[in-house]
Formats: sequence, C-alpha cells, structure tokens
Amino acid sequence: MSAMVLACLPACASHLVTGNGFGFAVVSPETDTVSKFYAHPYSFGQPDPQNPLSEGVETANFIKSLSWSDGASSNASAEYEEESHVVHARSSAGDGFYFMPFGFERAALVISREPRVAKAGRVGFDVVWARPVRSLRVVRLFDTEMQLVSFEGIKESLLLIPLGLSCHAPAQPQTVLSTCREWALVSVESESELEPAAREFIRWRAGLTHPRWLGGRLRSLNAGASSRLSTSKAKKSAVFGGKVRPCFASRKAVSPTVRDDITTV
Repeated sequence: MSAMVLACLPACASHLVTGNGFGFAVVSPETDTVSKFYAHPYSFGQPDPQNPLSEGVETANFIKSLSWSDGASSNASAEYEEESHVVHARSSAGDGFYFMPFGFERAALVISREPRVAKAGRVGFDVVWARPVRSLRVVRLFDTEMQLVSFEGIKESLLLIPLGLSCHAPAQPQTVLSTCREWALVSVESESELEPAAREFIRWRAGLTHPRWLGGRLRSLNAGASSRLSTSKAKKSAVFGGKVRPCFASRKAVSPTVRDDITTV
C-alpha cells in the first residue's frame, strides 16, 4: 500500500500521506494545504481504451488545493499526530487536522480546524477542485443538511457531511466548505450510496471526540488497522471513547431528499 501511494506522488520527501485502505490524501506541510484526495488506493483504475500501452486511466482525484482561508497565516508546518495517520498542521492562524478514518469502509477525508483567534468576515476552508463541478446540491439525511458535489468526467461524487452544528453552506463550489470548521468528505459512486454512506459514517463516528483528542489510542488503532478492516468486531473497536456532540439528532433510516434549487453548473 505504501509503495503504491508513494509512487503516485512527486518526488518530495515533505509530503504527508493519510489513508484508510480505500483511498488516500496528501498534505503539504510547507503550505498547510491538502493537495490530493484520491477516491481509490491505487494509481490507475482501469485500462485506457485510447492508449492500451499506457498505465491506464488515472484514479479520480477530487482536490487540487484545500486550505484555511486566513490570508494572514504563516509559519506553516505539519507532522503525524501521536505517530498515527492523523496529520496535525500548525500555522500562525491555528491548528488543522486531516485524516482518513480506519474502520470506515469508504474513501473519506476528515478535515478540522482550530483557529487561534476568531476573526470577523468569511474565514474558513477554501477548496479548488481538481475537476470542473457539474452540480452542487443539498441532500438532507438524518436531520442534517449535507452537500453533494458532482464532477465532470468521473463517476465519483463527494458527499460533504458537516461535523459542526448549524452549518449552512453557500451554493458556490469553491466556498462550500467555508461555513464549518469540521467536515467529512465521503466518496460515493451513485445516488443509491448516499443514505448508506451517511449512515455508516454516523455509526463510525459514534463516541468520537474532536480528532485532535484521540490521544494515545491512535497508536493501538493503527497497530491493528488491518484486522479492524476485516472483522465486524474490529470495526466496533475502532470507535474511540468520548462524548458525542449532537451533530446528528436522529439515527433513523430515512429516504434522502435532494434540493435542486441551488444546482450550480
């Protein structure tokens, strides 16, 4: 797995990679920026019919650049938290955390930010998508307004799940992540996966606190990551202790409702 991930990246020793066996993401410590988020853990997804002798069609990448929008940020650095796969980024603007969750059997990237000082005006995550956005829609699941971003040229879409309270994202693709400090970006391949993906993430998140406070239990999680991905008992053990913030008021299975009035092409 590590060899496949490293083979995909430019020759730069400073890149930090986080993955969960279903996808991976890349963080640049020098800029406190997520520069890649791949929907699968391999470089090429299928043969290229236009060029049979090539390595194939590159795996879908969602992100060109994702960073905190505070223009005054400086002195950026990043390292793995507690020798885990959680990337802890630091800058003058605050602390950021990026990781792909073990025990959740989908490609998903969790992002979180702790600003040092609350500032007036629009401060949040800015994203430059790696592909043109075909549509941006609100999907209401489990009493939470989530966002569904679809892209040109790939079948994979991103279900954006806010992990904070009272998050209402604007109908603009580049600023959709700006209104919350914590998100889960979950890769889905069809509309039928929306409800299962949301339900599975809520179940995975049950008992979690803020990603920074996972503490020493990250070591035991990573030590047994492979077994946790293969057994249901291990899945349960992947849930960390702690209080649950009431981001999801209900766990009842409900049919997704999609609001089309903010579709952006």
